[in-house]
Amino acid sequence: MEELCKKLDYIKSVVTNLISSNCVDIETMYTKCLTKFPSEKQQLLKIREVKLEIETQLRQLIRKAEEVCATKQMCEELKLKLDEKELAILNERAQRFDAEGRQMAIVLDEVVRGFEGEIEGLKTLLPVLCNKCDDQVEINAKGFKELRDIDDDLLGMLEDENVKIKNELKREKGRFKQLEEAYGNVQDDSV
Repeated sequence: MEELCKKLDYIKSVVTNLISSNCVDIETMYTKCLTKFPSEKQQLLKIREVKLEIETQLRQLIRKAEEVCATKQMCEELKLKLDEKELAILNERAQRFDAEGRQMAIVLDEVVRGFEGEIEGLKTLLPVLCNKCDDQVEINAKGFKELRDIDDDLLGMLEDENVKIKNELKREKGRFKQLEEAYGNVQDDSV
């Protein structure tokens, strides 16, 4: 961009020099031609008008070129400002995301530490619970064995009692038969 402006300034100075030198030369030549060739006055006037029009167009061209250069320079400056703002926004976002990421990492670390603490607590509790379960299983097994032994003893006692009751029942039946027979004999005797 700067290079273009430098070239434009150089061209402007060259054109300005040409115009000023040509103006003097052309005006001098014009005056000489008018004195030497009065019949060609019409053509000389046309040449002078063309020269003035060329000068005007050159000045307009220089002005337009300066405007283009200024506009391009403004565009470059705006682009630089835009790039700076974009970079600032990106840096701000990066810093914010970095800070948020750090905060999330800290929170995540705390959560992980909490879970690790719980896991360690459960690891220490697990053998105790396993021992309690083993003890309870042993107690239950002993209880079942004792119940089975009690059941066996009780069953034995009940069987013995049953045998006794059966034997007593047999004796009572026998006595009952004897009483019936005696009663039958007593009735037979009384009739």
